[in-house]
Amino acid sequence: MATQNDTFEQLPPNWANDLPRLFSEQGHCIYKGRNEVRSVQMNGQTLVLKRYGYAPIFNRILYSLGLRAPKALRSYKNAQAILARGFDTPRPIAYEIRYQNGWMTDSYFVSTWAQGVPVAEGLQAGGAQAEELLQAFARYTAALHTHGLMHRDYILNNVFFVQRDGEYHFSLIDINRFVLQKRPIGWLLVCINLMQPFSDDVRLREFVTAYARARGVNEDKLVWWVLRFRHIRNGYSRLKRLLRKLPGARYFSPRVKQNRDAK
Repeated sequence: MATQNDTFEQLPPNWANDLPRLFSEQGHCIYKGRNEVRSVQMNGQTLVLKRYGYAPIFNRILYSLGLRAPKALRSYKNAQAILARGFDTPRPIAYEIRYQNGWMTDSYFVSTWAQGVPVAEGLQAGGAQAEELLQAFARYTAALHTHGLMHRDYILNNVFFVQRDGEYHFSLIDINRFVLQKRPIGWLLVCINLMQPFSDDVRLREFVTAYARARGVNEDKLVWWVLRFRHIRNGYSRLKRLLRKLPGARYFSPRVKQNRDAK
């Protein structure tokens, strides 16, 4: 367990000592899948509680042996690092890792509420405002990469934005899978990252072109490489769907394991 209560003095003492009970008894469910996210009002402040569900067996072994940091711990530390570099993400408040007989079961992460709305929602409006947002989002992505930051799950619902005084301000969520390095993100990772936000080639080309201009690199070359990586990724996704249809494949799913233990 770790907490960062210095900025939340109004919260009840030792409130984070029993996150599982707090999670199950309070708040409003925002999302429920293999992981579950809930919002909780405490002393006029909105906190977000996320419970990470069962990991695949190999990762659970690594977590339990201390060979890899659990997702809640990674989210907590990544948030601290992102804020320290001048970029925005909900402020980390606490995390807790749960074990049973030396075997990690689940983990909890607490943060402040993300301000604004997802970029996906802003782009749905269409028109000139959506185009302006896309350009700003591309410049923001270029700034992240220049400062050695890369969200490994860079989808439009994981980036929130607000517009103040004509300027767009972005904030990152769901940051347990993140690259933090002292030098700018390299070409290979850039191509992999840029193909993630958009599913259609038209929007992807616009986004990558605006990114290339912000980074001062060749636009046509970068677009070509990103599209090639997209095709490779799509082929890999098709292969995974085929493998899931094999007899007995579903029993290796962490979601199946979680449902069994919940019964």
